[in-house]
Amino acid sequence: MIETFLSPAKINIYLKIGETDPETKLHNIESIMVPISLHDTIVVRKADEFSVLTTGVSEHIPSEKNIVYKVWQETEKYLDQKLPKFEVHIEKKIPTGAGLGGGSSNAANFLLFLNKQLKLGLKQQDMIRISSAVGSDVPFFILQSPALVSGTGDKIRCVDITSGGKSLLLVCPEITVNSGIAYRLFDKKKLTKTEAVTINTVRNFDGSSLKDWTTLIYNDFEDVVFSEWPRIEVLKKELEDVAQKAFMSGSGSAVIGVFSTLDQRDMAYRLFSSKYRSVEKIELLT
Repeated sequence: MIETFLSPAKINIYLKIGETDPETKLHNIESIMVPISLHDTIVVRKADEFSVLTTGVSEHIPSEKNIVYKVWQETEKYLDQKLPKFEVHIEKKIPTGAGLGGGSSNAANFLLFLNKQLKLGLKQQDMIRISSAVGSDVPFFILQSPALVSGTGDKIRCVDITSGGKSLLLVCPEITVNSGIAYRLFDKKKLTKTEAVTINTVRNFDGSSLKDWTTLIYNDFEDVVFSEWPRIEVLKKELEDVAQKAFMSGSGSAVIGVFSTLDQRDMAYRLFSSKYRSVEKIELLT
């Protein structure tokens, strides 16, 4: 048996950070997340021992530390039964430490594979519970749809988003940002912050489509991440010079430029490809 499937990245169009949940110690958020065309490729074979091999990244990640291994363990725990073992090969194209959810996507798509391949009969809510125990971004990828994500990442509401004729360019500098560090920086700066998180423009949204998603672009992480890694702010300003808008995804370091035409995006692609480690033409998966 051999199975191959894709594991797409995501971008955060909107990200607001709230208070810390007293039980999980995770931050409450409200975010509009959208899967994008940039993806890893996962190849799975049955094996005598469970192992995960990751290629395309410089760091070596032991199998037992990999989030895919953790979701396999968590599924066994949730079902209270042993599952077959697999050899998993993840061919990475999604940059790490970039706020694109590559590892979370790998975990969620492997769980979807397990459910289908082994006929586990897990409902969507079951998979959200399993994936919540592994990582706060993982449940979003279970839905395979643009979504409004709230709570600690466990409350997910699908939304319809169209590209609106926009062309997108994703640029990553030679910087990796640890999301845990980014949250600590945010907490340090916002010690006196007490107001509740609200994005009423989205909460009151009637559910059919977001006509112009670019009006919702916002990221609470930008100020603190830019202060710590000013090169990312420079990148955003460089993109703003040639694009309609630019914004950082998640806790960074990836920055997305929004262009009116393909020609403008392609010109920027040529310009930024000579300067940055990872430059990708991307599309929203809607």
